[in-house]
Amino acid sequence: MTRYPNDLALPAQIETAPGTLRPITVAALDERTCELHENLNELNLSASAHLWLGAIGPLTVRPSAESRTRLDFDGAIHPAIVAHFNGRGQS
Repeated sequence: MTRYPNDLALPAQIETAPGTLRPITVAALDERTCELHENLNELNLSASAHLWLGAIGPLTVRPSAESRTRLDFDGAIHPAIVAHFNGRGQS
C-alpha cells in the first residue's frame, strides 16, 4: 500500500443520511483509508456511509477507530485511482 503525504485538497461528498450528501475535503488518500480536513464529529457519522470522490463512488466507508479525521474503506480501492487523485497517475 502506498501512503501519500497530506497535501491534497480533493473535493468529495459523503452521504451522512439516506439522500443527504455533504461536501467534504480529502486531505490524504491511500488504497484503504482517506484522511479528511473535517473532524468526523462534525459529520455526525457513527456507522458506515457512502463516499464519492469525483465520479468514483459510492465507496462504502466507516469511521476509523484510530483517528477522528480518517475514514476506512470497506475493501481496497484500486491503486491507479489513488495515484490519479494524488496527481501521480500516468498521462
